[in-house]
Amino acid sequence: MASTAPNAPSSKSTTKWPRQSEPESHTKPASTHRLQTRNAAIRQEGNPMLKNNKWTHGKGKFVLPPLRKEDLGLVGCRFHEGNFDPSVGPEFFLTIFDNHENSEALAKLGSFRLFCKGGMVRTDHGIIVFLLFSIYDQSEYDSSYELFLNPYEMETICLLSSLGQQTHLKVILYDSEEDHTRSMIEFENVYDFSDIAGKIVQLIGHEKPGDFQKAQQELMTLYTIEDLLKL
Repeated sequence: MASTAPNAPSSKSTTKWPRQSEPESHTKPASTHRLQTRNAAIRQEGNPMLKNNKWTHGKGKFVLPPLRKEDLGLVGCRFHEGNFDPSVGPEFFLTIFDNHENSEALAKLGSFRLFCKGGMVRTDHGIIVFLLFSIYDQSEYDSSYELFLNPYEMETICLLSSLGQQTHLKVILYDSEEDHTRSMIEFENVYDFSDIAGKIVQLIGHEKPGDFQKAQQELMTLYTIEDLLKL
């Protein structure tokens, strides 16, 4: 079991709820950046040096490619690879998808605290990796989004290793109902993705790959988000 840092404050409930709307702030027009993205866990080359990918170009509007029809209304999160700054090159970022009301509420927070609990669970169908991203408005719990990864695929190890080599993690808030970006928030990368990758290698070894879809179904049946937070 691996846990990324920092640990989130304890919460009594992990149920998401709509937040009360706040007045929109009036800001200067932001430049638009169209991101050419692809799903994460594709690029496999490594870089032993940390990549300084801190965004230094002020406010911007980031436009992602439109969602597939079957992904409209998606609630969850995914890693993608894209180019924000040509001088930095490709980097991995997290996209959080939610409905119109919740994505708007998150964007209106302006800034929030992001915690990540990561670990591995052994099921009857093999081991599965989970990453649980929890959002706090200062000390008040807001919502959580889970992501499951297949530890038997080399792409998963490459993804986590590459994430660990970045100095920052960008998070795109996305309205999956109206299919557009809400905002981008950047965090210092204090999440121990590289450590999780190393623990996967140690645990998997020469173990025979399991059935990822069945393992995911079993995990979701046996564990709630609150259970995973306690592991």
